[in-house]
Amino acid sequence: MVNEARHLGRLKEIVLSQTARPRIWVIGDGGSTDKSYSIAKELFRGHDWIYVIRQKNYSGEGYSHENFSNNVNDCLRYARALCANNNILYDFVGKTDATPALDPDYFEVLQREMENNPKLAFTCGAQYILQPDGRSYEHIKGFNDIRLYRREFLEEMGGYPVAFSPDTILMIKALNRHWEVKKVPATSFKKSRIRGSKIGFWGGYRLIGKGMYRIGYNPILLLMNAIFYTRTPPHYLGLAVVSGYMADLIRREEKIKDPEVLKYFWHDRLVQITKGMITEGNV
Repeated sequence: MVNEARHLGRLKEIVLSQTARPRIWVIGDGGSTDKSYSIAKELFRGHDWIYVIRQKNYSGEGYSHENFSNNVNDCLRYARALCANNNILYDFVGKTDATPALDPDYFEVLQREMENNPKLAFTCGAQYILQPDGRSYEHIKGFNDIRLYRREFLEEMGGYPVAFSPDTILMIKALNRHWEVKKVPATSFKKSRIRGSKIGFWGGYRLIGKGMYRIGYNPILLLMNAIFYTRTPPHYLGLAVVSGYMADLIRREEKIKDPEVLKYFWHDRLVQITKGMITEGNV
C-alpha cells in the first residue's frame, strides 16, 4: 500500500469478514507519506495473524511498477519466514490492495476452485466499478490482479516478477508451462476507482502504454488495444496509451529481457487475436 490511510478501516472490515481467513496476512507499506504505516500498525493491533511491515527493497523514484513488485516480494519473504518458524503449512497465496470491496466468500470460492483442480496456477473473481448512484458495471472482462496463487507456481516463478505488468507476465508463463488459469465469476469485488484514476486518467493510461512498450507489444497489438479503450468514456484513453508507448519508443527505454514474454507480445498474442477474428468472421 502507498498512501491508502483512508481505505484501511474498510480493508480491515473486508478481510475480517472473509469466510476463508488467511493463516497469515502481511500488509506491506511502500513508503507512504500519509501515516498509513502507523495507522495500520495501530488499527491491526491485537490480531496476532496480521503483520504490518515496511518495504525494504526500492528501485528508486520513477519506478513505481518495480517498487510495487518489490513490495509484494518483501511480503512474500516475510510470510514464508513466519510459516517456516511456526510450522505453518500452506498451499495458496492471496494478493489484494487496499481499495476493493471483496465479497465475503471471495477467497473461499477461489480456494475451492484451486483445490478441485490442481492444475490451476491462479484464479481471480470478477471486477466491478461502483458508480456514485450505487449501480455497478463489470470494468475488466478478463483477468484482474486480485488473485489467489498456488504456492508451488509462485515458487517455480521465483516469486513475483519485478517488471511492468507482472500479473500479465505470470499469465504468459503459466500457460506456456501448461498450467491452467481461471476467472471465477461466482465471486467478485467492487472498486469505486477506475484503473489509473488515482493519478488521473491520462497519466494512468499513459503508464499502461509505457508498460506495453516495456514488455514488447507489437505496434499493431498496441493499436488494437488503443481502439478498444476509445470505445467507452472517456474516449481519449486510447490516445493516452499510444502516447505512453511512443514516448518510451522515442527514448528507446529498456525493454524486458525475458525472450518468452517478448515473443508472446510481438508474435504469439497477435496471431491468437487474428485467428479469433477470422473464426468469428467465418473467413
